[in-house]
Amino acid sequence: MGDADLIVSTTNPFPVLTSGQQQTAFTSRLTDPFDSITLTRDANFTLNTTIYIGIYAHTLAAYQLSLEPTYTSQYVAMLAGAIPLNDSQPYFVQYLQEYQQTFFSFTPWWSMAENRTLVLAADVIFNDIFFYAEANDYPLYYNTALIDQNNMIAIEADRYELSQTYYTMVRPNFALYDLISQRQYIFYFFAFSSVKTTEENGLVVDLYCGQTLYGYANSSSVFYRHFMIDNNSTLNVTVNPVSGSVPKLVITTGNQAVWPSSEPGNYQMLVEQTAEGQPLTYVIDQTWLYSQNMDCPIAGYTWSGGNQMCTLYFAVECEGACVYTIKLMMQGRDRVNGTAATRNIPYYLTSDSYFTGSVAFN
Repeated sequence: MGDADLIVSTTNPFPVLTSGQQQTAFTSRLTDPFDSITLTRDANFTLNTTIYIGIYAHTLAAYQLSLEPTYTSQYVAMLAGAIPLNDSQPYFVQYLQEYQQTFFSFTPWWSMAENRTLVLAADVIFNDIFFYAEANDYPLYYNTALIDQNNMIAIEADRYELSQTYYTMVRPNFALYDLISQRQYIFYFFAFSSVKTTEENGLVVDLYCGQTLYGYANSSSVFYRHFMIDNNSTLNVTVNPVSGSVPKLVITTGNQAVWPSSEPGNYQMLVEQTAEGQPLTYVIDQTWLYSQNMDCPIAGYTWSGGNQMCTLYFAVECEGACVYTIKLMMQGRDRVNGTAATRNIPYYLTSDSYFTGSVAFN
């Protein structure tokens, strides 16, 4: 009903029907049943460019608005060639010369209500690499803001949508003199999500025996908890720096939620790196537990099917941006491979948490 005119702009948030506007298109078709505007990908427009749309009519008009991306077959083939990454599962890469590259993709799987930071990162073993990414589009180094810093790209929750797939190109980082001789580049590439945990939002990440979790902090802390399973066991907690600034590991016990920090009086144990590249490790045994918390003797799974007494709380602090792994192992099982390392060790699930995992046939 009626005749509505369509106008779009990539520069003006309120496009109007005037001449002289840059990057603006207008259509008015009196005889056709619909108006349409096609924007073609070039140096000034990609699928991640913000489009401002205006609808104008001189009389009463009813309309339906739709937006549809169209890809060429060659473009679809390029995106389809990306290697899909699973959350927190590193992909091993070895280049034998400087002109190799690897193309990855990752799609967020979680709820937006969880306020997770999406992180693309590399654990470099030998020689430097660089990488860059784009959402729902083939990444171009000169036309994207998502370029790695210290082998990581962190995208905050307000900067992505769950419908987006992130495509990442990884390449060797070399100078001209490196071409004189062949060089290898060895690294692990991975993607993961990091939950924002603060005392204000009351969130912590549950850390289970045998799990290895990736973490990201940026001039902040990530908080973890572990409900005591067996108060007679000895636990080994290890934080491995992957990239960025050097983390600190803070440990305390509590019968209620605690958010420890490296500030004096806010922790029971502070572990700092003693040599560059070395992991942060601490052994939590019965003697230490009982000296820190008088309720530890009645903690564990054997007391009424479990309780929250003597819960272990951890914080990983970073003065700048950092990526790391954290792992908790029950001593005596650290040499056991695969699922056998955690078999018959129950996971405590409280009403405010959930567990994400997968099962498969062996």
